[in-house]
Amino acid sequence: MFVILAFLATAAAYPTSLSCDFACMGNYMPGSSFGYMGVANVGNETGTNCVVTTDIPSSGPMAGENYTVTVTSTTKLAQKVVASSGNFGSDGMVSNAGGKVMSQAHTWTAGDSSVTFRVLCGSSQEMWYADAMVGTTTTATTTTAVSGVPATAMIRAAAFVPLFALLGV
Repeated sequence: MFVILAFLATAAAYPTSLSCDFACMGNYMPGSSFGYMGVANVGNETGTNCVVTTDIPSSGPMAGENYTVTVTSTTKLAQKVVASSGNFGSDGMVSNAGGKVMSQAHTWTAGDSSVTFRVLCGSSQEMWYADAMVGTTTTATTTTAVSGVPATAMIRAAAFVPLFALLGV
């Protein structure tokens, strides 16, 4: 009886309890060795078994803004999501869905550098890797106009200030 309970506890544990950060998750790709829960390899063709999408605009995430990273699968699977930058709230750069789900939204806050997401979806019989999503972080810019001087003129003038300084003008 104890052996069965221990096996069931282990089977429900991965990938959420897998102690693995962004660098570690880079070891798992379609077809790569997995070796936990009796699952020898990550599935060869991910397809719709583990899919990651985001609401990050095509221009890239804005540093400090929240975005939704959604992981879906065709069956209920546990999930582990890691990011190369930014954070998933108090969980830092790693988010776990907990129990098995077909879809889970994770709130991610953009950092000040580009981001790659790596995802594992799995259960006691299968493990899948989601393709990485990459976004380039952008920052807000503010232009201040001086009364009577167009902002574009200020930018042009500022660009030439070092040249004038070098010439002694």
